[in-house]
Amino acid sequence: MQSLKKIVNNGLIILGLSFGVSVSASSSPSVLSNDEIVEAINVIDEEYENSAEQGNLEAQYNLATEFYNGWGRAKDYHNAFRWYQKAANQGNAPAQYALGSMYRKGQGVRQDYTKAVE
Repeated sequence: MQSLKKIVNNGLIILGLSFGVSVSASSSPSVLSNDEIVEAINVIDEEYENSAEQGNLEAQYNLATEFYNGWGRAKDYHNAFRWYQKAANQGNAPAQYALGSMYRKGQGVRQDYTKAVE
């Protein structure tokens, strides 16, 4: 369990720094309590969504994928479609492919084979 906590703490610090979030920890990576880890995840998640709202292409695509697969949040095809669409509109090829797939399967949007191949 200690090594898992070390991995989580190190990952939170790195992820937080990548989004400009300050995650404090001492030189020992096991200083965060479970409640602090949950709080840090919530802060980072909020900053991630803010980054996507501000047009960060990578955040939009990753947020869509999280919603699509239910990773770290409830599976939600409507939100996945919305975020894939934002990323696709910025030229993100994987997001464009995901949109086509969602149109083909009718996930989060009315099934439309014509739009699926656009």
